[in-house]
Amino acid sequence: MVEERIKSEIKEMADNIGFDLTDNVDKIIKAKLRFFGEENWRKCPCDRGNEERFCCSNQCQKDVNENGVCHCNMFKRRG
Repeated sequence: MVEERIKSEIKEMADNIGFDLTDNVDKIIKAKLRFFGEENWRKCPCDRGNEERFCCSNQCQKDVNENGVCHCNMFKRRG
């Protein structure tokens, strides 16, 4: 299933940079697929026009480090 594959990739990205996933991950994956399709799921569904904001981008990491969660509330600070 596409959603499970994407969730696995998101989990791996989070682990690689030391983030955890929020309970919103499944809802956000569905939104990403609806807005962008399978090919572009890394884009941020909450800030679609911003090409600098995508899963684990520098902007995403900055959001988590400063606010505890990313802009779309899928990644959170570990701990």
